[in-house]
Amino acid sequence: MQTYRRFVSYVYQYENGKKAGNRGFIKVEARGNTCSMQISLKGICKDENASCTVYGFKREDGLLKGSRLAECPVRMGVVQELLVFARNEMGEAKYGLQELSGVIFQGDDQTMYGTQWDDDPMKMKNFQPDEKNEAMAEYASVPAEEAKNRERWDESKVGEWVSDGAPDLEV
Repeated sequence: MQTYRRFVSYVYQYENGKKAGNRGFIKVEARGNTCSMQISLKGICKDENASCTVYGFKREDGLLKGSRLAECPVRMGVVQELLVFARNEMGEAKYGLQELSGVIFQGDDQTMYGTQWDDDPMKMKNFQPDEKNEAMAEYASVPAEEAKNRERWDESKVGEWVSDGAPDLEV
């Protein structure tokens, strides 16, 4: 049986490879075979209505190997998203939550934002997104056009977004 795991991690902007400022947080909750990530970011991307790509990463041979998890809409510099995955198959590379070392966000303007869940330094110059993920731009996420219409995920209806009946992700 999978253990219950829940935590909050702060997301920082990285400029010239250095941590520059807090831009928000991500709440992660793993229960059973499901993992949800509630993302709340502010002051990102220079374009008014842009998008940012979300990568889960694991450390491998000194690199931050990224697996694309989703494409999130940015509205007036704000991202408010709830992503839900199978706990052991996240993104194109099918990383499990236990393999991930954190999450990296890349804005349309190529600005990098990230959070790490371990004690190793986060060096953005070592970030390497999975090339397969670039070709699978629509995989593992609900299209951005639908994001504004959804509020919560109902685990009993796998693959469907609904507006009620799901547990809150309060931490």
